[in-house]
Amino acid sequence: MISLSEFIPMLVLAVISDFLELAGSLFLLIPAVGIAFWLPAYIFGLIISTILGIWIYITGAKMFWDISMSIADSITGGILPLRTIGIVLTYITSKRKNR
Repeated sequence: MISLSEFIPMLVLAVISDFLELAGSLFLLIPAVGIAFWLPAYIFGLIISTILGIWIYITGAKMFWDISMSIADSITGGILPLRTIGIVLTYITSKRKNR
């Protein structure tokens, strides 16, 4: 079960990571310099996904939504805020399961 005090830091990390990946993806429109901004943002997103996955595993919640949305987020290159949606869905399903 994920408590609200655990959910808020997870959500903040996911939102920051999704925002940086979106900004990095927009920098790809600049021909030569864009990859220098996109690649670190993408690597940061992968690191945050790993941290969130371990955190959810430790809390004992089901990881289906987190893993599926993180994979979809990696496939789309971080343009969509799927990591944040995955964290919110994981929290909602965690709360429903324990009622």
